[in-house]
Amino acid sequence: MKAWDKVIEEKSKDNPFFVKVLESQKQWAARVVPWRQEIMVDEEMAYNHFFKQPAPPAAKSDVTAAPAKAPAGSYEKAVIEIMWLNEVCGVCCMRGRRRGFI
Repeated sequence: MKAWDKVIEEKSKDNPFFVKVLESQKQWAARVVPWRQEIMVDEEMAYNHFFKQPAPPAAKSDVTAAPAKAPAGSYEKAVIEIMWLNEVCGVCCMRGRRRGFI
């Protein structure tokens, strides 16, 4: 989310339309998400009950070995790419068209 905050900060500097659409999305989310969280049932427990395979027994490992790490910044880069794809895919534009912004 910190990476997304950086993206919206940069894009908001010189694009008033981006700011307008972003505010619209925030208002929509503030109205809809609490309702959705109230009525939607988490499906994970039922899925795990019927479909999740038990984990294989853990192999003995060398506790002195360092754990594998993702390359530095890979999470932030992935978040930025996902947010960019959302922006490019047209979903935001379609909401803007329906609301008369475009």
